[in-house]
Amino acid sequence: MTLPAVGVPVVNSLLYYPQSSLWRQLDPDGAQRAVYNRYQRLMFELEEQPAERTHRIESPRLDEVQVHLDPARFDFGRLGARWVVMPLDRAPRLAGNASIERVPGVGADIGAALYRVLP
Repeated sequence: MTLPAVGVPVVNSLLYYPQSSLWRQLDPDGAQRAVYNRYQRLMFELEEQPAERTHRIESPRLDEVQVHLDPARFDFGRLGARWVVMPLDRAPRLAGNASIERVPGVGADIGAALYRVLP
């Protein structure tokens, strides 16, 4: 069962139209609007980015938008989320990120790590 199915609001999901508040944070000048202005399955992936950026937006398929986030430097507060849930095997990559803090003892039993997004 996925989180949206039980009523938990999430940032990544199947979206019938782009969420303008999210895209204003990730693409303030709208330069990449053609990439995300569509029905989309929105996914976030961790990927180191060059020094001049903290994320990259792409659409590898017509119905999918991927946002690649630098695990050490991306400010998770820009997503408008209060929590980040990450598969446990990827959690060490977020260890140095100053915008989140891991909630100890939560999620390991289901193979996940829970992080609180800091204000």
